[in-house]
Amino acid sequence: TEVEKILSVFIGSEAYKELQTAQILGREVPVLVNWDGQIMRGIIDVLYKIDNRIIVADYKTDHVTMTDLPAKAEKYQYQKEVYVEAVKHCLKIDNPEFKLIFLRLGKALPL
Repeated sequence: TEVEKILSVFIGSEAYKELQTAQILGREVPVLVNWDGQIMRGIIDVLYKIDNRIIVADYKTDHVTMTDLPAKAEKYQYQKEVYVEAVKHCLKIDNPEFKLIFLRLGKALPL
């Protein structure tokens, strides 16, 4: 029931429409990067291309209101830095974008 509720909001959203028009480069892309002397690993939920823009996106299922969204998004700044650096290094590009896709709100928030 919870999954149906989340997806029903997301499927009607602008974030979903953007993904529908995008060229998907990868889903659940593993990340392993040397970061400040530590080995960081994670999974990029979706990596996609629109026009000449490469976008790294991570799905979030947090319970959050529109009012709290900017503050909540800031908590993922470190994740953005690691994932963007990994994509820059692997794809040899300078400027990948990063978005958090809050599924419960159907909102994609660039960081």
